[in-house]
Amino acid sequence: MSAANSSALHEDNRIDNWSYLWMGAFLVVGYILFSVVHYLFGALILKGLGVAVIAGLVFAMVYAVWKKTNSERRTVYLMLFISIVIRLCYLILTGQASHEGADYEIFTQVHTDMTLPEAFQPLYYVVAAAVYNFFGLFRFTQNYSLEVVRLITEYLGIVSAIATYYILCEIEANDTAVYFGTAMVAFHPGLILLGGEISPAMTTFTLLVMTMLFMSRWNNYTDGYNFLLMSITFGLAVMTELSALLFTPVVAALMAINLVRAVKRKSAVNIMSTAIQSAAGVVIWFLLSFAYPARNYWGSRDNGLLTLFKDVSANRGSLDFRTRFLSFSPEELFEVFAQPDDRNAWPYWVKTSLFGTRTVGYPDQLAPVFVAFAAIAAALMLGVALMVISNSFSRIDQKKKVNIWSFISLTVCAVGYYLLVNLGRPETASMDFKVVPILLVLGITMLGCGMKVLSIKKKLNFVAQILYFLIVLVTFAFCVLTVLYGILFA
Repeated sequence: MSAANSSALHEDNRIDNWSYLWMGAFLVVGYILFSVVHYLFGALILKGLGVAVIAGLVFAMVYAVWKKTNSERRTVYLMLFISIVIRLCYLILTGQASHEGADYEIFTQVHTDMTLPEAFQPLYYVVAAAVYNFFGLFRFTQNYSLEVVRLITEYLGIVSAIATYYILCEIEANDTAVYFGTAMVAFHPGLILLGGEISPAMTTFTLLVMTMLFMSRWNNYTDGYNFLLMSITFGLAVMTELSALLFTPVVAALMAINLVRAVKRKSAVNIMSTAIQSAAGVVIWFLLSFAYPARNYWGSRDNGLLTLFKDVSANRGSLDFRTRFLSFSPEELFEVFAQPDDRNAWPYWVKTSLFGTRTVGYPDQLAPVFVAFAAIAAALMLGVALMVISNSFSRIDQKKKVNIWSFISLTVCAVGYYLLVNLGRPETASMDFKVVPILLVLGITMLGCGMKVLSIKKKLNFVAQILYFLIVLVTFAFCVLTVLYGILFA
């Protein structure tokens, strides 16, 4: 079979763009059915139903492998279905547990009198409040209206998993990396927790993942359609939270690279169209991103954009850099839940990514195992990232090289932003996973790029085989633990 035919078959084996719609419909229908079961028979029966559905989906996956009828499409769909069941059980069983904190207070303020504090971006709060008030018109109770908002946010978690799958396809990651990356986003406890909160964090995360997807496609195909979509999703991400601005240097660099490519083609029409495309994209992004801050600045001279940098220069906290970032000890991981007196950023980020900031209601028996697998996964990603950086990319297409360095640069920007937040605002909230959850997807894409490099470097085949084995083992165990964590102990 020719390489072209093999590539075409692989394309046909992928999930399609209708998956976003199908997963949304499955989520809504599942929520209605599971809610009825919970209302009529209680939490125990709901947990049993969730376990039974997941067991059936896992059996279908194993049976397909045994009969050699499994495909990439079927495997990814089954993973997404299992993720949906976990999210539904979490939503229904936790109820009002996530209706707390500063974000919920802002949401309440917006949906009651449509006023938003000037330091916050409006997109999430305005849309969530509109959805809440819309369902209130149909005599939905407060709790049910809030559940609709949470359901939509959990759906964004599924959208981000699908988008991560497409990103890995764009960088031509191998099957192991595709399954690993999709599963990590679909099953990661921190993202499930974020999806169940009344908070803009999941919305920002999903929009940034979509920005990465359109950025990769635009780099591969240099078409105006994906550039426009990237500008819109990036602008909407900034309209949700100003922290999304951390992508700006990389997007600007990619625009410059694209313009240089156009100049090298020595076509006046091509150069002109690229320049017009870039200008239009910048205008769209700028209007979406800064319309509300500009309105605040002109109205009351609020300069919320500079607040973080002022905090860093003022250094309001009493913690030095060493205490915050370099004083980590392995013993800290045995205290697996985040504590108000924690001082080191990295273990706190890991803990809140797995269990959130709450310290009750979770199984102490599973918690250390979760932390161990998270540490192993992080070590694997770091090892592969170092291999990517240390190896030449001579056999990789030039556009793929740009994608690899784009993800490396985005990772540097995300880590730099995390450092700035912790230096400027050294309270425990600044160390939370929700500050930079996009680091998870960046690590996954780095892993996909690394596997791409390893697969073409014959001298590293033995190392690649070890990494493949560890990745499969860690991913399988992590996903099984997540099922137990999300359903049996929710």
